[in-house]
Amino acid sequence: MAEKTCKRCGQPNTTGGDYCCDQCATLAARAQKALARRMDEFYNPDRARRERLQRQRLADALSQVLVQGTSYIDD
Repeated sequence: MAEKTCKRCGQPNTTGGDYCCDQCATLAARAQKALARRMDEFYNPDRARRERLQRQRLADALSQVLVQGTSYIDD
């Protein structure tokens, strides 16, 4: 029987899974998620644009709160 190797880095795999360690599994999952996001952006450009703008607005609001110390809760 041939020795199993990690799908990501090619190292010998003794874990019984597809990847040799948690780091390889995590990086592979991130890459898969990024690929799915790019495919979604390609097939649904309007929704992707709206989501990107929403993320940008949230990031801007959070940076304003963190930099200026502005309260984001109306008292």
